[in-house]
Amino acid sequence: MVITIDLTDEEEKALLYVAYDVQEWAENAVRNRIRQAADQICTEAIEDETDTILTAQQKQQLRTALDNAGINLVTVSKIPVNIKRAIVAAANITLLKDKE
Repeated sequence: MVITIDLTDEEEKALLYVAYDVQEWAENAVRNRIRQAADQICTEAIEDETDTILTAQQKQQLRTALDNAGINLVTVSKIPVNIKRAIVAAANITLLKDKE
């Protein structure tokens, strides 16, 4: 997916006051928000006692994968990125745009 943002000259000037590179800043902002959303999905998937996000079988597979990788699940931030991606891919979630 490619995201394009049109800025006025004044908006660009204002952003360059606090950011060295507008493109890099925007990409970092979006990636950080993605990381936060993925962490939220993973937290809910692991802590949820229902099958809302992951089924019981998927949760057991996740725990087994983490155990096999030697990962003691204390916080979601300790989950490797590839496992987080798998959780998000398998998550049964309603997208915000679909909630309307």
